[in-house]
Amino acid sequence: KRKSSGGGGGKRRGTQALSEEMKQTRAEARALQKDLMAMGKAPLKDVMALLSSATERAATMIKLIDSVDDAIEDLPIMPEHELIIPEPQGAGDGAMVAEETEMGAE
Repeated sequence: KRKSSGGGGGKRRGTQALSEEMKQTRAEARALQKDLMAMGKAPLKDVMALLSSATERAATMIKLIDSVDDAIEDLPIMPEHELIIPEPQGAGDGAMVAEETEMGAE
C-alpha cells in the first residue's frame, strides 16, 4: 500500500470531505488547463512564468489526488449488498426501443 508523503497524515476523512477535496482539485485542474491553453498567445517571458507556476500547481494537484486516494483506501469496506451501484446511462433503453419497434411493425 502506497502512502503519499504530503497529505492526510493518516487522518480518516468522511466521503463529504473527500468529495470537496476532489471538487477543489477538479476546479484547479480546469484553471490550469485554461492557463496552459492561453500560453500560445503570451510573450515568451510570460510563458516561462506560466510554465513555472503550472509545474507547481500540477505538483499540488498530484499531492491532493494521492491524499484522496490514500483516504479512499482507508475507508471501511462495505459488504457488497450494501453498495448502491448505478446502472450505466442508457442501459436498458435499447431493449425498450426494440420492443416498441416490434410492436409497431405488427
